Amino acid sequence: MQTNMTAIRRATKIIESNPYDQQAFAVADVVYALEHEAPLPLSKFHHMDLRILSLLLEIVDEWKLARHEVQRKHLLSLLQKFEDYRSNNDFT
Repeated sequence: MQTNMTAIRRATKIIESNPYDQQAFAVADVVYALEHEAPLPLSKFHHMDLRILSLLLEIVDEWKLARHEVQRKHLLSLLQKFEDYRSNNDFT
């Protein structure tokens, strides 16, 4: 992925390209926790690739910056569609 792309935009691309991948679930977990100011146990990520862990930390770093508000809203909208679809379908 391009290095000049923000972490939030890279996260959006991960979810758009493969929304049911473990990486997409990890991104979604972090975004939901940030948006709702909810706790998120780090133990959920012990199996993740270092590259994805780095991206997750970059998302945390960017999340509250005003200049990323449009990207943040786009990602939240995408995640809401993803969650609506997931809740209406059984993926067990």
